[in-house]
Amino acid sequence: MIVTVHQLASSQISRITLEQFFQSQSQKHLTWIHLESPDLEADAELLTEKLHLCENTLEDAIAQHSRSGIEQQNGMIAFIVECASLCDGEIEYQQISFFLREQLLVTLANVPVSIIGQALQDWIEDPLDFGDNVSSLTAEILDSILDAYFPVVDHMHERIETLEEEIFSGSKIDPGAALDIKRTLLIMRKRLSPVRDTLNSIVKFGAPLIPTKTAPAYNDLYFHSIRLMETIDLGRDILSTVLDTQQTLVGNRLNEVMRTLTVISTLMMSSGLIAGIYGMNFKHMPELEWVYGYPFALALMLVIGLGILAVFRRKKWL
Repeated sequence: MIVTVHQLASSQISRITLEQFFQSQSQKHLTWIHLESPDLEADAELLTEKLHLCENTLEDAIAQHSRSGIEQQNGMIAFIVECASLCDGEIEYQQISFFLREQLLVTLANVPVSIIGQALQDWIEDPLDFGDNVSSLTAEILDSILDAYFPVVDHMHERIETLEEEIFSGSKIDPGAALDIKRTLLIMRKRLSPVRDTLNSIVKFGAPLIPTKTAPAYNDLYFHSIRLMETIDLGRDILSTVLDTQQTLVGNRLNEVMRTLTVISTLMMSSGLIAGIYGMNFKHMPELEWVYGYPFALALMLVIGLGILAVFRRKKWL
């Protein structure tokens, strides 16, 4: 497998095999090795041998099983985080496994991760901005991963705002779209939660690889993750309010329709009452032979209808 290697003492990214790197005599400098391949198992034995990794830890990393917290073995810290990115409006997640040892950082990924490529390039251009130890370097990478979540969360909030505007403009929204956003936020929260727990574990149990001088950086990252979680929860709450508002507006419209139909039905019933009386087949009925009987019946219907409308308006039912 070909890996990407960069050292603080060098200005170039080199692509060599793991065997070539471990055989070299340049491991005394701060080094970042990134393995990016759909088949990470090819170098599993070499990684276990050279980095003294626990087989179970490496198997979880290769299988990309995300879990919260960190593992410390043989002077090395191992953990897994997930990063998020937008691609044509869709959210994509990639898992990155981290292995920290003094002066050495190893990251593994099954698919290309743009955040890692950009971080490598930034380290080459301004290495001092990343610090001079593995703790500072890792903190900068994690900061890039968390920063990538903010545009994704903002994108979801923009979709929620679009739904709000549609509702208050009188348009009927598709409940399926709202539920899709809610499900997406739930998935995002589920994937971000282990990142928050991992950062919390690093703050508490990361010594000695996480020295005191870099601890504030990890504390800041932890609070960033909490802020992201709160923003996601806020989006879910707003979306629930949007759905409740939609149901309320639908109910109000239904009430308006039912009230209108009730008024019409009442008016028709009063007119139907008069028509029914004059339609009875009795031989001796007053006004049957009256010349003005028909106009009188129509006028009576109109008067009663207007009277009913006046009563409704006085009661403020209209």
